[in-house]
Amino acid sequence: MPRVVSSPSAALLDELVGRGLVVLVPQARREVVARFVGRVVAEVLEHPTLSDEERAAAVVEALVGLAGVDDVFGEDAEILALARRHLGH
Repeated sequence: MPRVVSSPSAALLDELVGRGLVVLVPQARREVVARFVGRVVAEVLEHPTLSDEERAAAVVEALVGLAGVDDVFGEDAEILALARRHLGH
């Protein structure tokens, strides 16, 4: 059965996990992690003084620091591009 996407944050998290860029802790609840991903990543994307390189690094750092996220892999720029696509920035 296909997973129903409930929000842009959930879609972002699903794509990050699906591409092997983010690994969730086994017992993490996807909906809870997605809510935090959306909030934290949106703040970084909207930060007015960061360059794209700084923004990309900050998105990855934010993901690494989230409860429920076990690890983050891949290029910062790729993760930033996915975040922008899903969160509309």
